Amino acid sequence: MQGQKTEANVVNYNSSLSACEKAFSWVQSAEMFDCMAMVMVEADLITYSALANAVEAKGYWRTAVDINFQLRERGLQADVVLGNTVISATEKGNQWTVAISLLDQMSLSHLKRTEITVNSVISACEKGLQWKQAESLLFIRPPGYGSGQLHIAADTFAYNSVMSVYEECSLWMHGLSALSLMSSKHVRADVVTFTSSIGACEWEHCYELLHVMPGHRVLPNVVAMSSAISSAEKGDQWELALCTLALMLKLKVSPNDVSFNSAIIACARGGKWELALHLLEKMMDLHLAPDLFTGTSTVWALETTGEWQQALDFLECMPQTRAKPNVFGCASDVNICERQGDWQKGSRLINILSQVAMLRI
Repeated sequence: MQGQKTEANVVNYNSSLSACEKAFSWVQSAEMFDCMAMVMVEADLITYSALANAVEAKGYWRTAVDINFQLRERGLQADVVLGNTVISATEKGNQWTVAISLLDQMSLSHLKRTEITVNSVISACEKGLQWKQAESLLFIRPPGYGSGQLHIAADTFAYNSVMSVYEECSLWMHGLSALSLMSSKHVRADVVTFTSSIGACEWEHCYELLHVMPGHRVLPNVVAMSSAISSAEKGDQWELALCTLALMLKLKVSPNDVSFNSAIIACARGGKWELALHLLEKMMDLHLAPDLFTGTSTVWALETTGEWQQALDFLECMPQTRAKPNVFGCASDVNICERQGDWQKGSRLINILSQVAMLRI
């Protein structure tokens, strides 16, 4: 009878813990767990799993790892669900080393690792910019399987995480190789895959990737296309930036401020101030505001081509936008006016600079 009573208490507490978990009330879960110890109710695997789920939702990775440790200290065997929960908490806490350690621990405990397990560890490595670790986990062999068994098949999520870290580390050749590998492994590439590839690539390959996407039944979105324009801008390829912007309009993808800003900067750096001003006008017609770098680059382009009147006119309208002029840029323009003996333009520029200084953004 006593054993039945204890079992009933454990079931009741576990139900309450589950309710707290679903309500994201990890504090109440912890208090209930402490209460169980006070009334001599022995926690089981379900208890620890419910508590781990509650803290995982908040990203409290240290607490999740401690729960896993306490479980083992009690002589209980964790299952793959609890293992995945703890690893997920370390991922949210950007603790890639701990995630890998827990993965190894699951192997030693002969727990079958699933796609969820490996994907969480890969995602943790991605957040820690550990591209080699993430890459090696794409083809991990689950423990306890015979030598003739296949590896865990990496899915789209796993590849996207690896592609993302390639992008962050500017490993564009690795990104293209991974994209090719996905095709050979019959893993579907989605818009996130291509966006990361474009973000990692040099400008020469970005435009090509945009044209390849429809063949994979993936339509380019504003993020992918803006990333391609940004890459063209960094490579001083103003014509390619404009082609990509035109492609956006053709595909009925609405450009955003990043799209226009990158294209304008590319034109300005290429000395195409007429195109830069035209794009600025289009941008403002769409109620998008140029940023500081766009404005500074446009003024610089006008300055270097001797278009002083255009530069001054543009500076006068800048306070109406977010493109607050750079003080040093304006001061440089004033000095050049002074050297050329054009005191009227210099005085006008100082007046503009004064208006900008009073502008609050």
